[in-house]
Amino acid sequence: MPILGALLAGCGTSPVAEPLLLDGPKPVGYSADLSACKSIALGYRQEDLQDAALGGALLGGVIGALDNEDDQLAGAIVGAALGGAVGAIGTDSNLQDTRRGIILRCMQGRGYRVLA
Repeated sequence: MPILGALLAGCGTSPVAEPLLLDGPKPVGYSADLSACKSIALGYRQEDLQDAALGGALLGGVIGALDNEDDQLAGAIVGAALGGAVGAIGTDSNLQDTRRGIILRCMQGRGYRVLA
């Protein structure tokens, strides 16, 4: 599936994994606080990703079946796979940005001067 490969190739580093930019040195306890904030962020709205993948798979399956008149089952399977992947990738990007924001606010709430 060259289309799926192209879509996945566009995926970069997750915003959650990027280091934080602090105004000042990292104090003692920084790593533990960052780990705790990441745990909170990673638990946020995982069901959105699953719902988007399912919705994309359903829509892709219908479009694939309608588009491939000779073999509707094969068209539905390919459409569902591509639709699920596209739905998951698009939602994952938004979800990762939201999680990054949670980490920033969590660290600021713990007293760190986080710039980005």
